[in-house]
Amino acid sequence: MDLKKLVAENEDVFENMKSLFTMKFDPVADELETYNGVEMQAVFKPYFAKYAYENYNPKENDVLLVTYPKCGTNWTAEMLAELMYTEEEKEFWKSFLALAILESGPTIQKYEILNQIKTRNYLISHQPAMNINIEKYLKNKAKIVFVYRNPKDVAVSFFHFQKKIAPPQFRCDDWNEYVKMFME
Repeated sequence: MDLKKLVAENEDVFENMKSLFTMKFDPVADELETYNGVEMQAVFKPYFAKYAYENYNPKENDVLLVTYPKCGTNWTAEMLAELMYTEEEKEFWKSFLALAILESGPTIQKYEILNQIKTRNYLISHQPAMNINIEKYLKNKAKIVFVYRNPKDVAVSFFHFQKKIAPPQFRCDDWNEYVKMFME
């Protein structure tokens, strides 16, 4: 399906997906607090992680990028997009990043939209392997890219990231205290 036509036909969903940090989630998304014991940042919802695991069927040649947060997700995603897409397709995926993130919303309708896209899908997840139906991806001949980063570097990156975006009640400005929390 033509990407512009797809956006026009699902205008309300796409309008809501323009920013990860201002998305309005379907109320059902708050039904689960964790998925398989995994807590998630505010823009990631256990409900969507569970739904994707149980119901989403990747297409042949879809590419799933799996990383722990702050491990180079955006950098790797940019490289993959350069290899996979035309300029128009790259702009589409950049504009609607929430569509690509398996555990983000705003609604389960996004999975139906993913199935309508004719080119291979560009998917991203910060979930551990137990929350991704890897067998389904392999069976459907999708590609999986795992990115690892030295945990010390992740801790430093996360420390500075959370200082910028976390609400004051969740922010930790003391490095030593932060490292203790990170290690837990």
